[in-house]
Amino acid sequence: MSVFQQLARRYKGKTWPEKILKFMGSLELAVLIIISISVIAAIGTFVEARYGATYAQKKVYHSPYMYFVLGLLVINLIQAMVDRWPWKKRHTGFVLAHIGILILLFGAWLTRYYGIDGSLALDIGQTGSHVTLNDTEVSFYSQDVQNNEYHLLLRKPVDFLVYPPGPFKYEFQVQDLFLRVVDFAPFALPEFRVQRTTHAADGPALRVQLESSRFNFSRWLVLKSPTEIKKLNLGPATLVFHNKQYQWKGGNVLVFQPISDSHQIKYEIYSRRKGGLVKKGVALPGDEVLTGWMDMKLRFLNFYPHAKEEAEYKILERPTPLTTSALKYQFKDEEHWLGVNSSATLFTNKKSYLFAYHNQRLPLGFKIKLLRFQMDRYQGTQMAASYASDVLVDGRWKVRISMNNPLKYKGYTFYQASFTSDESGRPTSSIFSVNKDPGRPIKNLGSFLIVLGIIMLFYFKKYYKTGRKDA
Repeated sequence: MSVFQQLARRYKGKTWPEKILKFMGSLELAVLIIISISVIAAIGTFVEARYGATYAQKKVYHSPYMYFVLGLLVINLIQAMVDRWPWKKRHTGFVLAHIGILILLFGAWLTRYYGIDGSLALDIGQTGSHVTLNDTEVSFYSQDVQNNEYHLLLRKPVDFLVYPPGPFKYEFQVQDLFLRVVDFAPFALPEFRVQRTTHAADGPALRVQLESSRFNFSRWLVLKSPTEIKKLNLGPATLVFHNKQYQWKGGNVLVFQPISDSHQIKYEIYSRRKGGLVKKGVALPGDEVLTGWMDMKLRFLNFYPHAKEEAEYKILERPTPLTTSALKYQFKDEEHWLGVNSSATLFTNKKSYLFAYHNQRLPLGFKIKLLRFQMDRYQGTQMAASYASDVLVDGRWKVRISMNNPLKYKGYTFYQASFTSDESGRPTSSIFSVNKDPGRPIKNLGSFLIVLGIIMLFYFKKYYKTGRKDA
């Protein structure tokens, strides 16, 4: 007898509502659900390998298709238990396993919508109090050029990957500014260039070169605003570009400060070995200075009193380690690309604004300071064998976070995820994975009930077989 003949025989003589309810709790629907979940998971595996975990999560694992199948699973589990009412002792394992699956799904739902999964990056000596999430948002600020202050006007969460521009409209009217997001690229390769401007709100830009018999390095140092401080850690030395007073706190440091209304740059050279300032002066683009650090020379290649760093984006089909997401916005009939965690200054007839596209940041409610980062390498290589971070939590407790020893505090779990290093390979910052999972105890309970139910299923099966043999 075929499967269809068995189904026809089982539902014979029943009304349509009874047939639907019977099918909703049937083993046949359960098999279809399991096959559907397996197919979606298999597709997600290929998508993740090609486009990355975030893309697969949003497009496959959290797609409407997956939620529809999981909804059918919930209905199937509930109806299967209802069909066996009133329950008998032999149904104990069956009911426990089904309730366990429902509780597990509820815990997963809590994690999905109320959990936190982000990261926290800290330089050595830096204090942080916010976790960076994968979710993104756009923000608009009004800009007070005289006091160099920004006032938040609008902040809106966006998910262009799930709800892309085109099918969904993104139009923003903020005071006298109107902006429209017209396109989105999940994988864009940025190429940065520094452009000279005449806007007083834009900070200065300086290009320097450090050269020795073993080292050759050149870089633009750009201040987004006249009062910003730019620090670049190169390992043997740190470059500081600023418009304020600088206080030396140790190490080999090159300090640059533009002189107002001129193309001159004031420089100061500090030496760790000599314990302070060893040279200072004023330079113009094209000048060369001996640093006093072995045979290293400092060259001033170019300087702009006002400049901004612009990025051109090459759209790719697949991600690389250098790609990022980017949106295209339309302002005053002109279209520009803007990458994630970037901002653009926009000018209207009345005032200037700052438009930002960035990852959401969530306050932790407490502070963590990175005191020390320790890394052990495999012998004879530069590969990291293990690494750990010594942190100060809330200004009171010193804790070590290592790869197998996370920090748990106020519902958050901090895992040692990775680190960044400078050009010489010396670690400069530590990166923590931050997790808060309100559904974890519920998922643990569900898993326990599933295991207990399976054990009892086998127990009662063996019990009834033994009872029948004795009879």
